[in-house]
Amino acid sequence: MRLPLVVGRLAGSRLLRALFLLAVAEIVLGAFFSYATATRGLLSPAASPHVEVLLLGAVFLVARVLLLFLGPAVLVYVAVEEFLSR
Repeated sequence: MRLPLVVGRLAGSRLLRALFLLAVAEIVLGAFFSYATATRGLLSPAASPHVEVLLLGAVFLVARVLLLFLGPAVLVYVAVEEFLSR
């Protein structure tokens, strides 16, 4: 009864949209990083690093940590904000 109204309000939240985009970016970066490490590897046969693969891994790691720590906090914040606005 009132659930669609609450879900509609939550879906309009900018924070939830940003969190969703971060989750999608993390998934895409993970797929690219997996492909890059499978095809090129982190190191060449001469043991020199592939800098672009390492940078992609660093960006992927930052996105994953942000999603891991900010994701639950944003969800709780939006839920409490919705609860207190009633």
